[in-house]
Amino acid sequence: AERDAEAEIRKGEEDAERERQRKKRESEEASWWERAVNFIRDAFDALVSLVNRIFDAVRSAITGLIDLARRAVVGLIEAVSQALQAIVSALGEVLKGLVDGLLGEIFPELARALNEAIDSAVNRVNSAIDSVAQGLITAVNAIAAALTRAVNALLDVFQGAINAALAV
Repeated sequence: AERDAEAEIRKGEEDAERERQRKKRESEEASWWERAVNFIRDAFDALVSLVNRIFDAVRSAITGLIDLARRAVVGLIEAVSQALQAIVSALGEVLKGLVDGLLGEIFPELARALNEAIDSAVNRVNSAIDSVAQGLITAVNAIAAALTRAVNALLDVFQGAINAALAV
């Protein structure tokens, strides 16, 4: 496999050298007019290449910023969700402590039933918080994806227009 890769590299280098020699011969054989036309064509090709690299850099920067904002918002949603769930769980523990302290010795069955109801309510509320958070995260991801597609489409239109103008 390594020998095949080295042979492929040598072949590519030889092909590139042959092409370079062919271009050199063509340029030596070309008239001054052909050289001028080739120079202008090469300048326009370089300009088109530069414009395309600029658009690629802008596209990359904007999509990077959109992704950074998306990750920040998703992180904030997750942090708020965890904080709310921790508060609900802590309140549940406080309520269960009050039930145990006030009713535990006198009415143990009632205290156990109330504690189970509190646990069930805490689990339902935490599940609801998690569902809302997941829905918000899904929405944020969809908005970020749509915004990225819109920016890319807009940049594609502008890039195409500039490339078409430079192709004339």
